[in-house]
Amino acid sequence: MKCVFLHQSIIPHDAIGNDIAHMYKILGRKHDVFVYCNILLNRKLKSLNRKVLFDFISNEDNLIIYHHSNYWEEGEEILNSAKARVIFKYHCITPASFFKKWCDDYYFLCKHGCEQTRTIFEKHNDCLWMGDSHYNFTEAGIAGCSDTFVIPPFNNLEQWKNVAPDEAILKSLLESPAINWLFVGRMAPNKGHRMLIEILNDYVSHYDKNIAIYIVGRNDDRLSAYNKEIEELIAACGLFDQVIWVQEVSDSTLLSYFLGCDFYLNCSDHEGFCVPIVEAQSLCLPVIAKHAGAVPETIGREQLILNDDLAEYSAAIRILSQNDSYRDYMVKMGRENYLNRFSNEIIERKFIKVVEDYVGASL
Repeated sequence: MKCVFLHQSIIPHDAIGNDIAHMYKILGRKHDVFVYCNILLNRKLKSLNRKVLFDFISNEDNLIIYHHSNYWEEGEEILNSAKARVIFKYHCITPASFFKKWCDDYYFLCKHGCEQTRTIFEKHNDCLWMGDSHYNFTEAGIAGCSDTFVIPPFNNLEQWKNVAPDEAILKSLLESPAINWLFVGRMAPNKGHRMLIEILNDYVSHYDKNIAIYIVGRNDDRLSAYNKEIEELIAACGLFDQVIWVQEVSDSTLLSYFLGCDFYLNCSDHEGFCVPIVEAQSLCLPVIAKHAGAVPETIGREQLILNDDLAEYSAAIRILSQNDSYRDYMVKMGRENYLNRFSNEIIERKFIKVVEDYVGASL
């Protein structure tokens, strides 16, 4: 069997890029595997050009694993021409409403991406569909259909065992007298940056200023108006000293923040899975999260999931920073959530079973 993985882009350190890379490795043990995309930054993967791709997909014995996460006109064209068997991995598409105020390009891509999801599913509902979460299937309107399976995205946590943290960053965090909390995610309107700043302001107003938030994630020039609004909010609250922006990071740098900060805070309004929560739990960092999107499904039992009351978040931060036994309990339950549900070993077993059942061949 030969297999090709399709997605607009395949980038290292990206959640979808990581997912594709792990699937590629698994199938590559016994089969010929390739990728096709518009942007390929992972040079460990063998790619096909467009002409070879169309020859490839005309063979009924070959397999396409199509990762769907946004509008891709060429991708739909490829699917419409394919005679090869198809497996879909649906990640999620952010609702377009989050971008309507900020960026016409993203609004268009997300709006048409959601419409394309329904079109593709109607044409290919007899194929195997894998999704990152039940939430994603429900939101897309394909929950409960035959041949839909939740297969969480693969992660790079096993590789981090061989990564040395940045000693200077880790030392500064561990020796800091402040409460340091972490958020990892790109600058985008669905990621809840405004609420993060409002929680920080509430905590400083009711408790003390001995606190800081490290926000790790790249800026996007197309969302400059959104970035500006968040910066203006920080200025209005007088929190420049408490908000530390971290742009592009290596595995070593990112690991340092996970190991050195006191807890992880997620206020996203929409997530299709939320890999950083699993990363935090695996590294024994307690998590406080907003009840939104797939987060309640991902975070697991006995974790702190709150709604919109800023005071509740401030109180939770205070309690976690002062009550070691409660913190230890949250760490224990979070670590168990990772080990029992999201280790790559467990994900691989699920992935292999559903794919083998579908294609009738050993992986």
